Amino acid sequence: MASENGEAWAGPSPQQAATANPSPAGPALNTADQSSFFRRLFKAYADDWKPAVSGPSAPVPAFRGDPAPVNGPPFPFSVWPIGGTVWIGQPWTQAGPLMTALWAGPHGDAWKKSRIQIYGWLNVGANFSTSKRGVNPSAGKYENFPTAYDEVPNAIEPDQEVLYIEREPDTVQTDHFDWGFRLAGLWGLDYRFTTAKGYFSQQLLGHPPGKEYGFDPVMMYLDLYFPHIGEGTDVRIGRYISLPDIEAQLAPNNYTYSHSLLYTFDCYTQTGITATTRINSHWTTQVGLSPGCESAPWNLTDSRLTLNWCL
Repeated sequence: MASENGEAWAGPSPQQAATANPSPAGPALNTADQSSFFRRLFKAYADDWKPAVSGPSAPVPAFRGDPAPVNGPPFPFSVWPIGGTVWIGQPWTQAGPLMTALWAGPHGDAWKKSRIQIYGWLNVGANFSTSKRGVNPSAGKYENFPTAYDEVPNAIEPDQEVLYIEREPDTVQTDHFDWGFRLAGLWGLDYRFTTAKGYFSQQLLGHPPGKEYGFDPVMMYLDLYFPHIGEGTDVRIGRYISLPDIEAQLAPNNYTYSHSLLYTFDCYTQTGITATTRINSHWTTQVGLSPGCESAPWNLTDSRLTLNWCL
């Protein structure tokens, strides 16, 4: 797939979809496939570009709640994401070509049992602009600022080169505790919009206007799922997408290349602890503590203990 900002997929959309293919193994491959890893990977990519169409009698994956309001293009997912939590009651039903190839190999059963997925994307953006360098000397080469992510006019830029390693907790079931985690690293021009003070932020703040391209560990968190608190509660500890944001998401969870002024200055991530409780299929509440927006807890000069509450 390719979107407006030209991402090359190496894995699934990072959001569950209740109407997705019910098979967690993605395109059909033999579980005992003895061909080379790269042959399986290329086949998985080829199959991913031509996904099988589910028939009308195909079983819908189990989920708790109402049917998704949309189930197709142009939306990248059918359940809209919110910050600070997985969607409680929705299954993780997708797998990218890398995991499909690993699951089809000799140690595929071990990979499936662990439920750990590895995926990512290479994202390059280009734009043409009437902005002329030198008109606004204080902006330097970033003449399109404060627009984002296309702040460099008339240029092709490596925006987001991203790797995810994660395990999704099973929040469909209501009988046992489960857990998950996510480690997500980003390199590229867009690190300037995700960086938080204390997380390698000297790349941007150390020598203004900062390094053009940088690295940011944009998400690092642990999920603890307690099925018997409300209709399920997810406790997230670490660095995560801010509450209650739906726009502060990495590609491919946000298809547009240019963004609003609010997006540019809004809180992207928080570091702290957040409890998300599903009250019923219509209501969810979130409460948490953090040191504020875009700040690590050890950044004592800027951290302020902050309460978050959403309904």
